[in-house]
Amino acid sequence: MSSNNKLLFGFIAGAAAGILAATLLSKEDRDKIATKLKDKASKFRDKIASELGDTSNQDSLEKSS
Repeated sequence: MSSNNKLLFGFIAGAAAGILAATLLSKEDRDKIATKLKDKASKFRDKIASELGDTSNQDSLEKSS
């Protein structure tokens, strides 16, 4: 595994751990948290798709939801 892959994996694992900790420590309703996470993930997906110039995947994901 190259150092770039290790860095990316570390970033993703750290983000997942942070989300888990925030969810467990949060006083908000879990449904509200899930809705916020879905919204943020959707915005992140749209941003990455626009930066990569690939909107075909975005269209198929919107049709399935």
